[in-house]
Amino acid sequence: MIRLAVPQDAATLAALGKKTFIDAFAADNTAENLSLFVEQNYSEVKQAREIADPERRIFIAWENDQAVGYSHLRLGNPDVCIQGLQPIEMVRLYVDRAWHAKGVAHQLMEHAIGVATELGRKTLWLGVWERNLRAQAFYRKWGFREVGTHVFWVGNDPQRDLILEKEI
Repeated sequence: MIRLAVPQDAATLAALGKKTFIDAFAADNTAENLSLFVEQNYSEVKQAREIADPERRIFIAWENDQAVGYSHLRLGNPDVCIQGLQPIEMVRLYVDRAWHAKGVAHQLMEHAIGVATELGRKTLWLGVWERNLRAQAFYRKWGFREVGTHVFWVGNDPQRDLILEKEI
C-alpha cells in the first residue's frame, strides 16, 4: 500500500530515509560525510517540515505495518537544465534493501507519475549520482534521459549528479 505521509509519519520517514541512504551510499562515502548528510536531511523535525510543506508530496510504501520505501515529489523551481514543460522534481525514491527487486520501486514510480499527472505536470525530473549505476538503469527503463549535471553535497564532499527528465 502506498499512501501520503502525514505528520505522525515523521519519525518513520526519518528512520527509513537514514537507513536507505546509508545502505545505498556507505560503501562509497566516508562515515563522517554520511553522518553529516543524514543529520542535515533526515531528522524527524526536518521530515515533519517537509511533510507539512504544500510544495511537497511524500508517499510511503507499506507492507503491513512496515515502511518499505518512499517517494518524495517537489513542486517549485526546476534545475536550470530542465527543458520539459510544467516540471515536478522527484527529490527521492528509496526502497529498503530487503525489498529490492520485489516491485516496490516500480510501484512507487508508477504512483509518482500518477500524482504528477493529477497535478497537471508534464515533466518529471531528478538528480542521480553519477556513480549510482543501478538507479540510473532503473530510471532509463522508465524513459528518463540525461539533460545536465549539478553538484550534490554529501557532507563536505561535492559529488556530481546527472540530471534526468521524462515527459509524462
